[in-house]
Amino acid sequence: MFGMAPPVAASGATQSANVEAVCPAPTSGAAQCLALRRTDIAARPALAALPLGTPGYYGPADIRSAYALPTGSEGTGMTVAVVDAGDLPTAEADLAAYRSQFDLPPCTTANGCFRKVNQTGGTDFSNTPDVGWGLEIALDIEMVSAACANCNILLVEADSYYLSDLGTAVNTAVSMGAIAVSNSYGSQEYSTSGPQLDKYYNHPGVAITVATGDCGYNCAGVFHQAVYNKVEYPAASQYVIAVGGTRLTKDGSARGWTESAWGDGYGGAGSGCSLYEPKPSWQQDTGCSKRTQADVSAVADPATGVAVYENSHWYGGIGGTSAASPIIAAAFALAGRPAVGTYPVSYLYGDTADLNDVIGGNNDVTWGTCPVNSYLCNGTAGYDGPTGRGTPNGTGAFTAPLSTMLPSTHHALSPARILDTRDGTGLSGAFSSHLARTFQVSGRGGVPSNATAVTGNLTVTGQTSLGYLYIGPIARNNPTSSTLNFPTGDDRANAVTVALGAGGTLSVTYAAVPGATAQVIFDVTGYFTPDSTGATYHALAPTRILDTRYGTGLWGVFSSHVARTFGVSGHGGVPSNATAVTGNLTVTEQTALGYLYVGPNAMNNPTSSTLNFPIGDDRANGVTVALGAGGTLSVTYATPTPGTTDVVFDVTGYFVP
Repeated sequence: MFGMAPPVAASGATQSANVEAVCPAPTSGAAQCLALRRTDIAARPALAALPLGTPGYYGPADIRSAYALPTGSEGTGMTVAVVDAGDLPTAEADLAAYRSQFDLPPCTTANGCFRKVNQTGGTDFSNTPDVGWGLEIALDIEMVSAACANCNILLVEADSYYLSDLGTAVNTAVSMGAIAVSNSYGSQEYSTSGPQLDKYYNHPGVAITVATGDCGYNCAGVFHQAVYNKVEYPAASQYVIAVGGTRLTKDGSARGWTESAWGDGYGGAGSGCSLYEPKPSWQQDTGCSKRTQADVSAVADPATGVAVYENSHWYGGIGGTSAASPIIAAAFALAGRPAVGTYPVSYLYGDTADLNDVIGGNNDVTWGTCPVNSYLCNGTAGYDGPTGRGTPNGTGAFTAPLSTMLPSTHHALSPARILDTRDGTGLSGAFSSHLARTFQVSGRGGVPSNATAVTGNLTVTGQTSLGYLYIGPIARNNPTSSTLNFPTGDDRANAVTVALGAGGTLSVTYAAVPGATAQVIFDVTGYFTPDSTGATYHALAPTRILDTRYGTGLWGVFSSHVARTFGVSGHGGVPSNATAVTGNLTVTEQTALGYLYVGPNAMNNPTSSTLNFPIGDDRANGVTVALGAGGTLSVTYATPTPGTTDVVFDVTGYFVP
């Protein structure tokens, strides 16, 4: 664990006697949840009338109005995760009461909208005690609901408030398909924070939002309690979206609302310079040589806070940057899935038109040492520390800009088997029906860590029921699309081009009747990177360049386990500098069941397959395949017993550097 530096006596703003931290003070080296509660607003029973729309009782309509968030079908199918410490047994019931109060559609375990899991993705909470974060948990899931009524919500409860457990929960949230993960907690930053903990928060293609804290400029801890003269971590991480806070009030402007940087007797939004984290390329401010907090913001001041329901009571005046983080996570979900391989925080720096520039307010509430007029502690025009680029004005700034949608280039590989559940390659043991499983792709078979997608061949064998396989970047127990359909007792394959998920993974689901099992194989044949280092694709009118029945390319049938090579470049429009081709491989008149292999290298006994088939059934499969020396391809007919077959190949396109 990290040691704790001794607290430093605070000065600056006078603390209100009417505010308290929601969560208990952490033990040494642990994180503090960042929710605050006004004690001058008494808790109300479940059925009490609420002064909705007034400061301290803002609800979904206020959040959506203030930030021009869409109210249609946006967010449908998107999962926003919140990560917290300890268990809130009433979480689902609290969420139901909140959504009912504000006429939001039900979000339950039964309808698939709400899921609650422990830090490893299970549903056993015996090792997840109540650590006093209950109101924080309720705030987080309810703010996601307030901003995005259609979003699915995944609550991941860490075993403790140590960052290693909370970080494990973040990884679990991403592996379970969250496209945004909210983290409303922090600890002081250490020189070891990044090297030891950034691995939990580095998830390209996922919006990881983190609250910056509540004790103001260059401060970690609880306002006027134990505070430290440094910024909060993990908000300091270069990989996350650091979420600051504002004071939000209604006014007579065209927008109907006005905001200022939060800093008053209740605390202030965290901001300042990291001492250790590198400055991301998208940050151009000059006051910090390393990472600057914050990136973006939303309402956080308890004076203009939100209403929260927890354990049969309504609480008003709930705030802190804990409220802002889940709102921003939901805004990313409303904008749609982030671009694969990108850091969504970068989007905010390329779009100022769709953010409210927050001007006014000062967050130097603890030390009183920030230079006058410094953007690091004042709400200033353009970028500033307390509010970052500003607050949402619709979802445009949260959408991947076209500049991030780099045209990927392809890198062909010799086919390599990276998943075979029969022998434990990638995953061990047969798939069970409707139970998604994830396997590692990057780092295997020649696929590098910066790959965004792969080409390959997906095969099913030993299936006990008809059904289909789904393969994709997100684990789905009940997928709504299919990759490979099949009956019982018939090995089948299909070529795929598929985006990689977080950490360079793919997930597979076998969709069939309950109790069914199947073995699954995946051979990788190439990968894409979001740069110009690979090859670009050129489509062709389909042209037959191999047909052994008529002597096109090769003459005469293939015999079992005898590799044969045919020319590709210079045929069908494929140029001499092509590195790979796409096409369609067909088997016909086979006298023994088996499979075909096609690839750049001649192999009498190949270790991967392209097309599986029984006797007497003409079959085809699409391929993306690297060319061998001299622009050739080799084919092998692999069978358990001797046989012969004719083979056809139609080229449909090529890749050139």
